[in-house]
Parts: sequence; structure tokens; C-alpha cells
Amino acid sequence: MIRSNKDPGWNAAVMATIPIVLKDDAAAWHEGITLEEAESLTTFEAWAEMMREAFPVNTTTQRREARALEWKPTQETSIGYYFRKLLALRTSYGHGQSDAALVTDIKDGFPTSFVTLLRIPRTNPTLKQLRKEMGEAEPEWRALTGIQLVIPTSASPSAPSAPAVTASPAVCRVANPSMVRSASAPALPAAPASSQGPAGAVNAAARYEPARITPAKNGERRKYTRANGQTIELRHPCTRCQGDHFNFEHDAVTGPQVRTIEGPDDAHGTINTVSWYDDPEHGVDPQHFTSSAMTVN
Repeated sequence: MIRSNKDPGWNAAVMATIPIVLKDDAAAWHEGITLEEAESLTTFEAWAEMMREAFPVNTTTQRREARALEWKPTQETSIGYYFRKLLALRTSYGHGQSDAALVTDIKDGFPTSFVTLLRIPRTNPTLKQLRKEMGEAEPEWRALTGIQLVIPTSASPSAPSAPAVTASPAVCRVANPSMVRSASAPALPAAPASSQGPAGAVNAAARYEPARITPAKNGERRKYTRANGQTIELRHPCTRCQGDHFNFEHDAVTGPQVRTIEGPDDAHGTINTVSWYDDPEHGVDPQHFTSSAMTVN
């Protein structure tokens, strides 16, 4: 990013952004440095030097791992491997390596069958020559070996779902006041917690099974067979829509709707009789009240 714009203001903007996007150990390190050290981080070189000092690595292991990188032909293109290994080599050994040494190390990660297709000079080969030959040789090598690049397929679109909204690392850093040096920026507002419905609320319609309905025909009424084998008949239209169905199957027939049930002001001595038009399994025949529930406070 710094090399893309020579404007001094651009460099200052990038330097000011780095502390915001740091995370994990790097964020903890930056929070712990002194004010003088933080004020000295005005260039990329200063950042690189201080972070190398703060996070030392085993140079021998780093170089060995860089040289051991190999091409994964089913997971990446040859040029993808090329840039990945070139970055690892330059990070481990610096930018002073010759093209010939880099070409040798990069070629070592290719299978022998691929190297034999690379027509590059034996002495003083350049990275440009290697890249050109790789582009020419890869399609031929894949055709000869049958090894193809495997592109991961996305999940089946049978049930599209809303994309999850996740905050980027930069937003998370800004949202956490303890991880930002400047206290001038206000903290991001917390998302309101979603309200939970009352636990244990069971809709009577949940006990309704459409397969137990016998449609009205030949002059007979619509019927519903309970789980215990008892059959009830439809004796009046739905009280919610005047449709030719029981109250308890209203949602299944017309679609779910939001309903609010308000109780009476005085619950003393109230008799609450639930009709089978409202409850398919536990309702009582309104014309033959065999049971009722007495609410006594």
C-alpha cells in the first residue's frame, strides 16, 4: 500500500491505520509500548524493525521451511506457488539473493515431470524466464498427467439464507476502546439483544395433524379424528374467518397470523371452557360440556 502512492500524506494515513488493524498478539504488543515508541512509528521501516524485535523467530527454521515449500497442483496454479515461495524466500533471506539462486529453490518445489518441461538456461536463469516457461508448461503438464486444479464448489443453493453480517477486524478494533490509543473516536453502539418469547407457550394448533382431517362430502360434515380415535365434527364455521374449517386449523389453511389474547380484568370465579374448535386434542364439545377449568385466585 505504501508503494502505491508517493504522496507524503498517503504514507502518514497508512501509518495511522496500522494500529487500528492490529489484532491478537500484535494488538497487545502495541498497547504495551511506551508513548515515545509509539510516536517513533512514522515509517514502514520503523514498524518492521520494532516488530521484528518484538516477535523474534528462529531464522534457521524459517529458512528451512521456506526452501521446503512445494507446489500443490490440485490446490494452486504453478504461478500461485511461484509467488508464495518467492515471498517466503525473500522474507527469510532478504532481497539480496540472485535470480539464479531463487530459480533453483523455486524449481526444487516442482515435481520432476514438470521441471523437465521447463526450457530455461542452465546458467544464470532469470525469474522472468522461469515465469514464462511455467505459463507454457503447466497446461501441457496437466494434460499429460491428468492432474487438474480442484476448484471448491459452493454449497447447494436449495435453501438460500441471509448472509451473516460479521464485523471486519478493523471495525472490531475500533469497537474495542481498550485496543485504540486515541480516545477521541466514540465506541460503536452495541446491538440490542433480541427479545425472547415466553417459555413454555404451546400453541394448540401445534397438535393439529392435517392427515387426520376428513373433508366434508356427500352431505356429511368436515371431521377430525383425534389421537385417541375419537372423531369430532365441524358444527359451525371458523370464528376467525367464517371459513369451512375448525379454529385450530385456521393457521394451516390460511397461513399463520399474529394474535393477542387478553384476559378479563377480574379472574375470580371465571370458568374457562376450551372448545374443540380451538384445540384438536383437549377441547370440549361446546354443546356437551363434559369438563371445564375453574380459575381461582
